[in-house]
Amino acid sequence: MEPITGVIIGSTLLSMYSQYQAGEARADSLEDQKALGLMAANETLLRAKFNADMTIAEGRKIQGEQRAIYAGMGVDVNTGSPLDMAHETAYNAFKESKKIMREANFNASMQRAGAYAYGEEANRTRTTSLLNSFDTAGKSYAKYKLATG
Repeated sequence: MEPITGVIIGSTLLSMYSQYQAGEARADSLEDQKALGLMAANETLLRAKFNADMTIAEGRKIQGEQRAIYAGMGVDVNTGSPLDMAHETAYNAFKESKKIMREANFNASMQRAGAYAYGEEANRTRTTSLLNSFDTAGKSYAKYKLATG
């Protein structure tokens, strides 16, 4: 084997390996971004659930305060306006908690979609880096053939 052949083979292998490793590093980074996106989506839902529960709890607290005010004035709190006000307070808290969760579900869906896009890009990056490595081998072989006749 001629010395130039060894140099070409070594250079080709080194180039192929570095292309492959660069692609793997990029793909690993994208997979990390995917994992972070999925964690963010889960956190969005957990935080929203907490806020929705707090909204319901606040509604109940307000109901209790309303009942106490009416009862303090000697009004029957189980009928008429006091009862209507309590129901409206509960309903408003319920609506707000549902709104919180609906928005969180939408945001979490968008975060998951973005995360999965990172995963798809990672797969494409791995494929591309492998194909580029083989392309380098082919080009190096063609150069070798041209150089050695």
